[in-house]
Amino acid sequence: MAVAASLVSTIVVSCLLACSPRSAPSPFEGAILPHAYDKPDLWLTDANGRRFNFRTETDGKVALVEFGYTHCPDVCPVTVSNIATALAKQPYDVANQVRVYFITQDPARDSAAVLRRWLGNFDPKFVGVVGPQTAVDSLARAFDVPPAAAAKTSATDTNYAVGHASQVIVFTRDNKAHLAYPFGVRQEAWTRDIPKLVALQSWDYGARQ
Repeated sequence: MAVAASLVSTIVVSCLLACSPRSAPSPFEGAILPHAYDKPDLWLTDANGRRFNFRTETDGKVALVEFGYTHCPDVCPVTVSNIATALAKQPYDVANQVRVYFITQDPARDSAAVLRRWLGNFDPKFVGVVGPQTAVDSLARAFDVPPAAAAKTSATDTNYAVGHASQVIVFTRDNKAHLAYPFGVRQEAWTRDIPKLVALQSWDYGARQ
């Protein structure tokens, strides 16, 4: 149920914040990851049936990646809406350097059409990523995200909640993930941080252990 989703999100965000070093102040709202990791070299399928290489397509761009599902009652729509509104406030040359990817963790209900329609309510440029459950689980592992858990009451339950991680993983223009933004980051904070993420050329905010 929704409690499961909140529990998973709380655990993941707490770990990120607890493990993040505080040896130097950060100008970003996101939690600094204890270890940066390279952008995965993966072939994905978007909601339009297009196959693309994630690393190639986002090379030199800021890529925001969120895992979730379209039936999510709060976390997913709030986060996607905040990012969409923040991007809409940016100058074109800033917004054009940002790519947003929403990877469904509920492929049984999130068909390509459903995902495309849902994202279109926020920003039609946002890329929905689909795949069978095995592929979705593999993607989660590649992005160091915990697997989702469907809280079904029976095999025929179609109105179930999905417990899933709530962070937005940010790959900066050096093609590495340095930050993860937890649920609850406000629209104003995204508006402030996006141009700083785009302007960032190299990472120098505190030593990692």
